[in-house]
Amino acid sequence: MARTTTREDLFDEDFLRRLRHLALVGRRILARSAGGAHRATDLGDGLEFADHREYSPGDELRYVDWNIFGRLDRMQLRLFHRHSEQQVYLLLDCSGSMAAGDPSKEIYAKRCAAALAYLARANLDHVWISPWPAAGGQRELAPARGRSSRFTALLDYLAGLEFDGLCSLADSAKRWAAQSRPRGLAVLVSDATDPDDLRSAVRLIARVSQQVVLLHVCSPQDAGEVPGGPRAMTDPGRVRPPIRLIHDAALRSAYQDLWTKYLAHVRATASGVGGVCVQTLTSRHWEQFILACLKRMRMATV
Repeated sequence: MARTTTREDLFDEDFLRRLRHLALVGRRILARSAGGAHRATDLGDGLEFADHREYSPGDELRYVDWNIFGRLDRMQLRLFHRHSEQQVYLLLDCSGSMAAGDPSKEIYAKRCAAALAYLARANLDHVWISPWPAAGGQRELAPARGRSSRFTALLDYLAGLEFDGLCSLADSAKRWAAQSRPRGLAVLVSDATDPDDLRSAVRLIARVSQQVVLLHVCSPQDAGEVPGGPRAMTDPGRVRPPIRLIHDAALRSAYQDLWTKYLAHVRATASGVGGVCVQTLTSRHWEQFILACLKRMRMATV
């Protein structure tokens, strides 16, 4: 398990300042996408007029624009923007492997989740946070939205999550999908140590969500970005003690080839269900990563 961190350690004043700046930049990036006040041009009781269309038999007469009918003798219906709030599900892999790495994948995942939750709440969306596996009393955080002053409760929740032990993403996804919930955007944050397990999980998530996004978070150690010498190259959540290997040029080259194929396989897993995969190392600043996510995804539903 990673060392205990407090909310003040994870989400200090610099983090909060960057979060506010991120919200301003993100709003410009999302300006042409369908977020928050998700607008559909349709018949409805919205107050914002959108357009006209020809009357069809069966349409409600209350939407007829009688001014146009009086001037042009044509039956035209008034269309309005109908606003709907989006469901955003943040699914966090809380396995022991996520507690490893330097910088820590756990801390990185918590900060990314906080940033996405902040952006979604600012966009008037409902935010759910689900720790996988939901063990040891770690329960899902129900929809949180509204005043920014309550955001501290969400930060306390994230800071208190423990990353330890094994996690079957497929089993967690099965339990999560079995609960009746509105469709929306599901964001899975994981280091995806088992590609087959990941594939099963992503398929289950896609069945109950409109859009799937995989944030694939890895450490520099996962990627083999270390100088020559001994290091643990196995998942610390599965092997105790880790097997230690000696690096040489040939081994590093072979490892990089496998790593490149592995990353491509993870991306294909997400795209196979029409989802998006955004990958990063924890050595990259979380703010840059979230901005890259926004630009890649256009946060079409966040």
